[in-house]
Amino acid sequence: IVNSFGENLIVTAKPQIISCYANNKIDEMYDVIIFSSKFSFYILFILILPLMINSQYILDLWLVDVPPLCSVFMQLILIDVLIRILFEPIGTLNQASGKIFIYQVTISLLWLFQFITTYVVYSKGFNPATPFIIAIIISVVGYCIRLLILHKVNNFNVILYLKKVLCPILVVTVLSFPIPIIYAILFKSSIVSLVLSIIICLITTTINIFAIGLTKQ
Repeated sequence: IVNSFGENLIVTAKPQIISCYANNKIDEMYDVIIFSSKFSFYILFILILPLMINSQYILDLWLVDVPPLCSVFMQLILIDVLIRILFEPIGTLNQASGKIFIYQVTISLLWLFQFITTYVVYSKGFNPATPFIIAIIISVVGYCIRLLILHKVNNFNVILYLKKVLCPILVVTVLSFPIPIIYAILFKSSIVSLVLSIIICLITTTINIFAIGLTKQ
C-alpha cells in the first residue's frame, strides 16, 4: 500500500517530464525531476518514519501472534520503498528519450540477480532477513547504475541531481531519526505514546524538510 501510494505521487510529474524533454526545455525538465523526486520522497518519509519507529507495537496491535522478525522485515521493506521511489522520475526521463535498451536490460539483469541471490540465500538457510538486506543493497546499486546510464546515454547532469536531490534527502533523513528514536526508547509503548510518537515524527520531519530539504527554487 505504501509503495503504491509513493508511485501515485509521481503520476502527475511524468507527463511534465516527457513534455519538457520533447520540447527541449531542459532546465524546466530538471526542475520537475528535482521537485518531484524530493516531494515524493518527503511525503513518503513522513508516513514511513513513524511506522519504522513503532513497527513492533503496530504489529502487536494488528496481529494476535506476531511472527519472529516480522518487525525487522517491515522496517527493511519500508527502507527499500523509500529508495525505490527515487527511481520513478529518472526512469521517466529515460522513457521520454526513447533510448531505453541499455537501461531496461540493466534493470532486468539486476532483478534476475536479486531473484537468484534470494533463492540461494533461502536454500542455504541464511537469516530470513538477509534477502531483504540484499534487496536494499541491489536497490542502492541499481539507483547508482541508473544515474550512470542516464549520464552516459541522455547526458543527464548527475552532479546537479546529487546536489539538489540526494544530498538534501540524506541530511533530512539522518536528522529526523534521533528525536523519535530517543522518545521510543524512553517511553513505554501504548496508544498514547504511539500518537505522540507520530506527532513528534511529523514535527521533526516537517521542520527538517522546510529548513534543509527545500530550496527557494
